[in-house]
Formats: sequence, structure tokens, C-alpha cells
Amino acid sequence: MKRIVLIFFTIIIGSCSNHNEKFQINIPVNVINKSIVIKKDVLEELNLKKSFETKSAVYFLENLKYQKHDIGPREETYSGLINEFYKNQDSLYLRINGIKDKFPKDIESYDINLVSKQNIINNIELTNKTFLESNWKNKISLDIYCQYLLPYKVNNEPFTTDWKNNFRNEFIKENGSFIFRENLISAATKVHKWLFTKKSRFRLYSNEIGLNIPDLSVDTLDKLMFGSCHEISAVGVGYMRALGIPAAIDFAPTYLNINAGHEWSSVVVDSIKCIPFDITTKEMNIIKKDFYFFSKVYRKTYTPSKDSHFAQRGTCSFLPEFFNNPFIRDVTNSYTKTSNIKIPVVNDVKSKYCYICVFNRRTLSWSPVGWGKIENRDAFFSNVGNGGVYLAVIAEESGVIPINSPFILNKEGEMTFLKPEISNIRSVKLVRKINSNQFKEDQKDRMIKGVFQGSNYSDFRQPVDLYTIKKNPGDYFNNIQLPHKKNQAFRYVRYYSPKNSFGNVGEIEFYELGVASPIRGKVIGTEGSFFDNPKCTKEAAFDGNLLTYFDSNLPDHSWVGLDLNSKKDISKIRFISRNDMNCVQVGNIYELFYWNEGWKSLGRKTAKTTFLIYTNVPKKSLLWLRNLTEGNEERIFTYENGKQVWW
Repeated sequence: MKRIVLIFFTIIIGSCSNHNEKFQINIPVNVINKSIVIKKDVLEELNLKKSFETKSAVYFLENLKYQKHDIGPREETYSGLINEFYKNQDSLYLRINGIKDKFPKDIESYDINLVSKQNIINNIELTNKTFLESNWKNKISLDIYCQYLLPYKVNNEPFTTDWKNNFRNEFIKENGSFIFRENLISAATKVHKWLFTKKSRFRLYSNEIGLNIPDLSVDTLDKLMFGSCHEISAVGVGYMRALGIPAAIDFAPTYLNINAGHEWSSVVVDSIKCIPFDITTKEMNIIKKDFYFFSKVYRKTYTPSKDSHFAQRGTCSFLPEFFNNPFIRDVTNSYTKTSNIKIPVVNDVKSKYCYICVFNRRTLSWSPVGWGKIENRDAFFSNVGNGGVYLAVIAEESGVIPINSPFILNKEGEMTFLKPEISNIRSVKLVRKINSNQFKEDQKDRMIKGVFQGSNYSDFRQPVDLYTIKKNPGDYFNNIQLPHKKNQAFRYVRYYSPKNSFGNVGEIEFYELGVASPIRGKVIGTEGSFFDNPKCTKEAAFDGNLLTYFDSNLPDHSWVGLDLNSKKDISKIRFISRNDMNCVQVGNIYELFYWNEGWKSLGRKTAKTTFLIYTNVPKKSLLWLRNLTEGNEERIFTYENGKQVWW
């Protein structure tokens, strides 16, 4: 218990530079001088006459001095590998995976040392030319044009020439220039549809287990057919901008109710409205599951934001890195219903700044996702996403202090503090350590109407149905005892899946009459797997690992089974669906915690059945059930009306 509390109170300790409430970004004198010279030279050569063009060029050039990139062996190696081996994606994947985490951080350098006057002129002229061709040119504000269309880069990648021109020409060559006659939303939709086809076989890896690819030029990233949301979102933004459509990368540092964050592409319509998109998803405006909730969403910008945390407080080493970035803007209210909230400060604190946190099992702590200010012993936070549990804290070099109890901010924006009633305890029944969701339930539902069959022909041309699955099989092994029949022994046995199921099954065991251990045999069945994932082939149904599963590349009637080499009398079948194994597992050791100014243990228990009973739980508690034996997916919950309610 002491270890968990210690992690919470030490994980973000560090220091914070003085900022004196004034926006400052320290820039070397030589960079400022170079930017002044380039600005003068570019404006003289462009000789712009139209107000919009002049203002946008000045805006762009005045902010050029802030732009930086990372360069060194890491960036050069990744770029070199992708550009050399992109025609063989399997080989490229192995090479990139083989060098992951082998390089020190590259050196940060200013773009002004890399770009030339002509580079800048070409970018301004091409961007303006494309924009003026569009039917939406009079609908876009100067700020949006400068922030999300004119920049020559998407992230912190080194400058490269011609990517806008190359992306534009590639699209027009295949589709024509018709999109410039469309309205903005229609044009963006058509570009997205084309990109989805182009990237339909892209293999997506999460940032947490990804390939650690650095920020690279978008034309290099476009050659990848695998990567994380970071790489694919940059490509999406690059193509939109190349075709005159304002676009940005938006990101959620940590979702409100799951242990992960995400980033994606977004078409920026105006200061409020945007159309998020993911080019690996068929439709626009689909970037997450419906049951993932936003706590905070930020947008990456070209120019520094005076409303950013950095502009107010400066660099803080004890906070997540995105707080130190002046080039982000809070756009949470573009994505979800939000509230402006006030929290009484019950502890004695001196800080003017406070942070709103969400629970994050990956870090064994509460993760700060937004910031606010303290005035007259009240903490104020703006644009906080509704529908979850938060904890407000102060964070200083000396440590972290919660300023009040955790609280529920419901979907209507009403707050309920979770302060445990220590003298009022009750009994609770716990069945999972993290919530299921509709997606997970749908995966188990895929086995309904699936059939286990036996045959003495390898092609199953005369199958005998042994058992048909009639309901959701749940998270546990199903034990099916078969009636004994004479003259019904089989050499071949299989699971034959229903329509729209992709053959999904976690593990299968066939038992011979009178034998206690499952039969071994040669794995047979539908070849391949969804997105050619080597972990999801037919062999996964017999590998003894309950977390692996068969996931076919064919939606209907895939099958997986065994060649037993000789006829066997099958007496029993055991199977488990594709699942996350986050229900209470017999034999595993669990520990339940409740929050009371830190996580307090309610004791350890070894599960003897598929649920746990704790009789000493204070009412109105925020709870956390940990599996100390295996697994790391866990979420906080409350206990209401006899059930776990997940947050």
C-alpha cells in the first residue's frame, strides 16, 4: 500500500521556471536576426498587393522564429530506412522494430537554420494558389488560413521541399481537380474517401506499444503502411493542407474512462466547428469508440497560444510534456459537452495554479490533463469534459497535494464528491477489474450460432454437428459434455463460425472419452488473419494462451480445428470466446483499494470462484481492484445498487 501512495505523490515531482505571468519564449539572438532578414527579403520579393495575402505572409514570417525540429542520427536513420525499404513493408517493419529505443534523443534545432528564402516563397505561393482555386476561399478566416493551411510542416519534423506540390499532384492525377468546385465539407469528404482507399491496409499500433518513430516529413511518413495514430494523423493533415483544406492534429492526452490517449486529424472549419477524421476509418467524424469519453482535447498550432499553460507558468518538469508546449489550444468544447467548474480548496496551499487529473492505470497515478487557477480558496477549471471522475491537485517542486476529494462530473455537469463514510461500511460483490463495453460484448456475441463439428473427411463434406452455441458464451471456459453415441468417432474436428464473426474464438479444447487431458493434433482451418496479423491465425485457438484469438480475414464461415491423425471418440468440448480476461479469475490474488487522501487497502483475497466479496467497504467510496497475479488493465469504480459502476 505504501508503494502505491508513494508513486502517486512522487511521480510528477520536479521544478518549474519562473514566468512572471508574461508570455516569453527564449529564442537565440542569431535566430531572431535571421528571421528579421528573411522576413524583409521574402516580403520584398513577393511584392504582395492583396490585403489577405500580405497579412498572411507577415503572420507566417513573424512566427517563423519559433519553429524547431529534431535532427540527428535517430531522425536520419528512420528517414533513411523508410525511403530505402518502403516497397517491402514487411522488411521495413522488421528493420524499424529492430532499432526501436536504440538511439539517444536527437538535437533540437531551429528551422530558420535549414530553410531558405526560396523555400519560404515557394510554400507561400503554392499554398495561396491552391487556396484561391477553391470554392471555400471566402469562408476561411485569416487566422485559420495561417494556422492550419499555410505552415510547411505538421509536427516538429525537419523542413522538406515539394511535399505539398507532390501530394496535390498525386490526388489530382487520380481524381481530377473537381474538388475545388465543391464546398469545404464535400471536398474534405472526397479527399478522406480517397485516402481511406489508399491506406486501407495500414496496420495501426498504439503509441504505448508502438515503434517509437520520430517526427518525420509527411512525404516520408506517407510511404509507411504501419505505425501509430501519430504517423497516420500527420499524413491525413498533410494531404488536406496540400489541397487547400485547413487541417490540424488534435489530441486527447488521456481519455476520461480508459487508460490511453489518442491523436487524430481534423478539418478546421471555424473557431468552434471541426470535422475529425481518421484515414484508416471508412467514414469521417469517427475517431473513437462511442463509449470512450473526452476529458480534454487540444489542437496543435503553428503560432504560440497566449492561453497555454506554458504562456502562464513556463516550463514545468513535474508535468506531462504537453503542458510545456505553447503551440497547443484547448478545443475540448468542439468535441464534447463541457463544464466550467469551481472546487473548494480544503487543504492549505499557496500555489496559484491547479490541475485537473484523471485516473490512469498505466502510470499507477492520476494524470493531469488540464489546468486552472486558485482564487480565494477556490479552484477554477474551464471546459472540463462531462461524464467521469476527476481529482483536482496542486503540483509544486515539493510534491503533489489533492485540494479536495475525487468527484463525479456527470453528463449534465453536476458534481458529486466521493468522500468515503469510514464508519458506514457495506458488503460488495466484485466480478471484474475493468469494465466491459459494447465492443467487447460484440466480440463474444460473434460466437452465437457457431457450431462445433466432427467429420472423417478433411474437407468436412459430411460434417456432424456436435454442439451449437445459442447465447453469449461470456468470459469463462464453457464445458460442453457430449452425449455418447456408438459409431461416432472422428479424425477431424472443428469450430465453424457464423456470419460476420471473422471466426473469432479464444481457445478450444477437444477431449477423448476417458482421457483427462485435451487431444493434440495438427491445426487446420482457414488460412490467414485480419490485416495479416501473425498473432491471430488459426494456431491461436490452440496455443494455450487465453488472451490470443483466431481473427480471420474472412467475415463469414471461417473455421479452425484439428487433424487428430486417427479417429477419436469426442466426449467433451471446452472453449472460451475472444475476451480480455479481466473478469475475476479463480486462483488469482486481488487487492481492493478505496481513496481517502490516497489509496487505502481493504485487504487481499485469493479468488475461489468468479467473484469476490468484500464486507468492509466504506459507502460513497471510489474503489480500485487490482489483480496482483497477472494483467494490468484496471479502472476505478463506485458501487451502486449492488453493481460496479465504472469510471
